[in-house]
Amino acid sequence: MSNIQLLKDLEIKLTQEYEKLKTMIEKPNILLVGGTGVGKSSLVNLCFGKDIAEVGVGKPITKNLKRFEIANTPIVLFDTQGYELDEENYKSFLNEVVNYAIENREEKEKQIHIVWYCIQAPSHRIIDFDIEIINKFKEIGLPVAVVFTKCDRITSKQILMMEQVITRELPDIPQFRVTIEAFLNYLDLEKLCTWSIENLPKGLRLAFIAAQKVNLQAKKKKATDIVIEHSSGSAFVGFVPIPFSDAPILLANQAGMLARIIFIYDMQSLLPTIQGLVGTFGLPTIISNTGIWLVGEFMKLIPGIGTFTGGLISGSVASTLTLAIGLSTIEICHKMHSLVIDGNVDKIESYINNAEKIFESLVKEKMDTKL
Repeated sequence: MSNIQLLKDLEIKLTQEYEKLKTMIEKPNILLVGGTGVGKSSLVNLCFGKDIAEVGVGKPITKNLKRFEIANTPIVLFDTQGYELDEENYKSFLNEVVNYAIENREEKEKQIHIVWYCIQAPSHRIIDFDIEIINKFKEIGLPVAVVFTKCDRITSKQILMMEQVITRELPDIPQFRVTIEAFLNYLDLEKLCTWSIENLPKGLRLAFIAAQKVNLQAKKKKATDIVIEHSSGSAFVGFVPIPFSDAPILLANQAGMLARIIFIYDMQSLLPTIQGLVGTFGLPTIISNTGIWLVGEFMKLIPGIGTFTGGLISGSVASTLTLAIGLSTIEICHKMHSLVIDGNVDKIESYINNAEKIFESLVKEKMDTKL
């Protein structure tokens, strides 16, 4: 198979894998609880980079609950309507929202997975209703975190007094302080994301990690785990007994890996760039220029021990190559994501213009280290 055909196959496979991942990914359902003006929209916008109330489609579930979903964002938010401070509305809210969570515990699309209970810090108060509903969520086994919003508007001592009330009444409930102010690094927003990842079912963590824009280390860790998984799988590709037949299989494995990395960093716009980078310095180049690979493939022509030895050689190169390409792609995506967050247009443009050289240098460095 020619290098041109290999590159074309990679482009097709990578696009297919990415689209399949977007379609099949299981999305976590997050319940947002909080009164009018508490700052839920700002919290969501900071965490996921989008104001879901503005660009999402809200579907009424109950009088007090709406379901929001945004195209190309792998999370679903259940947002409580702002409730007023009277006993009748409290009871109505409590019954509707808690009963919904109880009644839909077994349905994938409807069940609540975690709860962010938002309290406006400048209100200077924790009311009985807060304690009661958090306790209800706790009793039905829902992971719930208390999120104090607008914490830049009051002193740390004042927030601490509110936190002490929660600790006294609800000792096992985690608490996080957040703000929209970048100079304060949004306080505990990254920790809130980390808690959410840890408390979601394992099958839903990938989607949340991809959706959130705050915890870049969580993205990098998950992407690295994926690369290790695929590079380990690549080692077995070398044991395909027919010489030179393993390249297409290796490409399919790498395409799946790259699709998952790009998904984690929410960089669909980079698909053509990554395709070009891997094509320029990826499997086609290795097949053409790496003598070790060729030796391994020719060894397979010898029955018995030759097939085994050739598999070891080709498998080693395949694993190393997959690892190098994967880790290099992570570095490219990670840097791009950081630049986008910083909003430095000039640096983004410069980095994209030099991406091919950067990628080639990274892959060569990692290949030379391993081979």
